[in-house]
Amino acid sequence: MGQGQEWVGRATGNMRSDWIDILPAQWGALSPEPLPESLRQSIISLGNFDGVHLGHRDLIDHSKRSAKPGQKVIAVTLDPHPRALLRPEDTGPPILTLERKVQKLRQAGVDEVIVFRIDSSFLEIRAQDFFDRIIRGILDPQCLIEGDNFCFGRKREGTISQLSQLCQKCGIRLEIHPGLLDANGWISTSRIRTLLLEGDVAKASRLLGAPHETTGEVVSGAQRGRSLGFPTANLLPPKTLVPALGVYAAKAILPNGQIHDAAVNIGPSATFGETDLKIEAHLLNFSGDLYGQTLCLEWKDRIRG
Repeated sequence: MGQGQEWVGRATGNMRSDWIDILPAQWGALSPEPLPESLRQSIISLGNFDGVHLGHRDLIDHSKRSAKPGQKVIAVTLDPHPRALLRPEDTGPPILTLERKVQKLRQAGVDEVIVFRIDSSFLEIRAQDFFDRIIRGILDPQCLIEGDNFCFGRKREGTISQLSQLCQKCGIRLEIHPGLLDANGWISTSRIRTLLLEGDVAKASRLLGAPHETTGEVVSGAQRGRSLGFPTANLLPPKTLVPALGVYAAKAILPNGQIHDAAVNIGPSATFGETDLKIEAHLLNFSGDLYGQTLCLEWKDRIRG
């Protein structure tokens, strides 16, 4: 995946994974350069969108219904998450990589994804300046669609009420998305993270609208699984959120698209007296060498903790 050119440019990738980078040089610019004309006056939502869960997809559907014929629906996301800059020691890994998040946003119906590459200077922008320089100066939307808990600017000082007033003054339409509820509460990234950390991958996947997935490179291990009659793929721990320790049922997706059922152990390999944390996938009905290849695990259910 390539980098954006200058301060704004399209990161290279396939049609479903490319995005527009807006780089840190713009956060201190007195007169930020606006988006290309073809992207202005669009329907825009700003958010982190980690997981691209059912609540996010409902917001995107709202945006698509609000768009006029030919009008683009754009998602603006931040990289890294602001918490990673403010409290790195308390910030866990994301549910999705940036590239996978962009792919899922596009699959959900977004026409374009813009990535704000943020640094500490971005977090110091006051709410009024954020609106003037970023929302109006760079994005220039015809309509903003945000949740009722949306905040912006330094220390989250800008509220949805203030945003409504600012939009009204300059003719930007603001629509409030109410969020999505199920029987147990609001569908949110934090709720899904909690479920994954508890090992409840089945419930987390229902809220995501798709199986939670972990992708990593298969690294050389002791190959003990092969001696027991089934091949074992040891995954290099990824930079995304891994479920709680335990044994899971999963689907293993190979680079060539083949899918195999798998039993996956996350944690110390107690059977062999080891203490290293590992992700060991035991593939059923498979023979072959996966070392050095990329394997995707789709989590189905936790068998035991």
